[in-house]
Amino acid sequence: MSDALPIDAADEALRTRIVDFLGAVVGEHAADGRDLDALAAVARLLRLEESANWPLPEDGEAWICLVLEGVMVVRGNAATSLLALAEGSGFALPARRRKGDGLIVKALDAGSLLLVAESDYPADTASLPSFAEMLTSLDAVGVDRQSELQDDAADEVVAEQRPMLHTPIGEVMTARPFALPPEATIRDAASLMAEKRISCLPIVQGDHRLVGIVTEADITARVVAAGHDSAEALATIMSDKPLTLGPGDTLVDLTRLLSQYRIAHVPVVKGGRLVGIITQTDIVRQQSSSVVHINAEIARLDSADAIAGITAETPRLLAHLVDSGSSAMEIGHVMTSVTDAVTKRVIALALEDLGEPPVPFAWLACGSQGRREQTSVTDQDNCIIIDDRFDKTQHGEWFARFAERVCTDLDTTGYVFCPGDMMAMNPRWCQPLRVWLDYFDGWINRPDNEAQMLASVMFDLRVIHGETGLLYSLQSASLDAASSNSIFVAHLMSNALKHRPPIGLFGQLATERRGQWRHKIDMKHGALVPIVDMARAHALSVASREVNTWERLTEPAVSEKRGVLSEDARRNLAESYEFMSMLRMRHQARQVRRGHKPDNYINPDDLGQLEREQLKYCLGIVKKLQATMQSRQGVLG
Repeated sequence: MSDALPIDAADEALRTRIVDFLGAVVGEHAADGRDLDALAAVARLLRLEESANWPLPEDGEAWICLVLEGVMVVRGNAATSLLALAEGSGFALPARRRKGDGLIVKALDAGSLLLVAESDYPADTASLPSFAEMLTSLDAVGVDRQSELQDDAADEVVAEQRPMLHTPIGEVMTARPFALPPEATIRDAASLMAEKRISCLPIVQGDHRLVGIVTEADITARVVAAGHDSAEALATIMSDKPLTLGPGDTLVDLTRLLSQYRIAHVPVVKGGRLVGIITQTDIVRQQSSSVVHINAEIARLDSADAIAGITAETPRLLAHLVDSGSSAMEIGHVMTSVTDAVTKRVIALALEDLGEPPVPFAWLACGSQGRREQTSVTDQDNCIIIDDRFDKTQHGEWFARFAERVCTDLDTTGYVFCPGDMMAMNPRWCQPLRVWLDYFDGWINRPDNEAQMLASVMFDLRVIHGETGLLYSLQSASLDAASSNSIFVAHLMSNALKHRPPIGLFGQLATERRGQWRHKIDMKHGALVPIVDMARAHALSVASREVNTWERLTEPAVSEKRGVLSEDARRNLAESYEFMSMLRMRHQARQVRRGHKPDNYINPDDLGQLEREQLKYCLGIVKKLQATMQSRQGVLG
C-alpha cells in the first residue's frame, strides 16, 4: 500500500476528523478516545482524484479499507461494480485472496480512503473490536466466491444487483414533475405539496428552465421558523442553483450526490430545462421493479403448480432487496406483495371454476401477511367474513368448497397449511359478519388464554379480495370496545411479555443452550415478536386501525387516549425493530446466496463487534420496555 501515507500528526484538524470518523464507524458507545487515537495513529490515508483508479494488491497482508469521503466503487476485470461505497462504508481485503481479478477502486468523485493493516492494528485496546471482528463485519473482495455461493442460482442473485448501479436516471425518475414559477407564493407551494403528497417542488421559468427548488424542509425552516409571510414569493425562500443530474447519468451518480451533500431530491435537467425529479424513493422503486414482473407473471398463470415455480424464486428476491439497500419495512411490503398476488390469483382461479359467490364476502390475511411483514414463503393464515345475508343451508357448501380450494392451492404454491388450523377452510374461520362480531365481543369482554393467542392473529387483519366494508364494520364495532376495556388491554400486555428477549442480567446475549439451534439466537421470537406484540397492544389501546408494526409505532396519535407506550418508547422500539429486522434479513440473504434454506437463528459469533453491541442495545430496550409494561399491566388489570 505504498500509495497510502501515514496521517500527518502535525495536522491536528485532519487527525481530529479521522478520530471522530473512526468513532462513528466503531460506535461511540464501544470505544474510548485513547483507543481511537491509537487506531488513528496507525491508519494510512489514500487520496484519490475524481475518476482515478487504484489497483488493489493481489497478495500480502490483510487490510481494512474505509471510505473517509467521496463515493467509490470496487470493480473487476469485467468492469462491473462489485461494491458501491459511500462515506462511512468500507470493505475488507483478506490476506488470502484470489489473483488475476484485476480489482480496482474507482473514485466517482474526489475522495479518500483510510487503510489499516493487520500488522499495525492496535493490540492493547480493550474497547475496540479485534482486527478479525472488523474484517468479518465488512464485505470482503478478492476472495473465492465459489466457497460461499454453492450453485449457479445463487451466483445470479449477486449478478442481478450489479446492473442496477448503472441504470440511467431517465429510466427511473419521475417525469414531468409538478413545478411552480418563482413568483408563485409560499402558500401556493405548501398547498400543492399537501394536495399532491409530494415533498419538493422544482421552480421553473418560461420554457421550463430550472431556477431553484423548494422542499418541505425549506418551508419549515425558512417560513415557520424564520417567520416569513406565506404570501411572499417562492423566490425568497427557494434554494437557487440546485444540484442536478441529466437523464443519462446513473444511480451511482445519484447515490454520490445524496451521500455527499445530504440531500433527498435531485432535479433532472436536459439543456437546462427540467425533465424530471429523482429521489431515494425512486431508487426503492427501481429495487422493487423485479417484483412487478414477478406479480405480473403470477397473474397470468393458470394453475397452482405453475405458480409454485415462481414462488420458489422469492428467496432470491429477498436477497436482491437486502443487497440493494431497502429498509426492513420496504422489504416486508415487497415480499408480502408476492403473497398477495398469489392469493389473488388462486382466488380468481377458484371463482372461474366454482362461479360467482352466492353472497358478498371478504378474504382476509392474518398474521405476518396481514401486517405486510413477510420475508419469505411461509405458512398461511387467513379467514373469510361473509355478508350477513349468508344462509348456511343455501350457501354453506359453496363457501366450504371455495375455502378448501383456495387454501389447498396456497399450500401447493408453497404457503403451507397453518399448523394451528387458522385458515378459511376451518369452518370456525369462515363465518358471516354477525358471528365475527360475537367472536370479537367474547375475546374483548371475556379474555382468556385463547383470546390472547387469537388476538395475536385476528387483530392483524387485512382484506386481500372482496368487500372491504365487511372488515371496516368489524373494526368499527370492536376497536372502541377493545380500547375501552382495561382488562382486555391488560391481557394484550400480558401476551406481549410471553416472549422474552435473549439478553442476560448483565447485558450479555443469551443463546439457545441445547438442540438444533444451540449457541444461536432466535431473532423472530426472541427479538421481533415482543415488539410486534407491544405495538399491537398499543394500537388497540388507542383504537388504531393500523396493522403494520412500523406504522403502529410511528403513526401520530389518533385519539386523546394515552396508550400503553409513550412516544419515546414507540420511537425506540421502531428503531430497534428496523435494526433487528435488517439483521435477520441479512442473515437470511446470506443463507440464500449459499443455497441454504433461510431461518431465523443467528450465531452472535458471526456478527461483527458493532452489530453485536447494537443488538445488545436493542434487546436491552425491549427488555426494559417489557418491564415497564409489566408494571403498568398490574395497574390496568
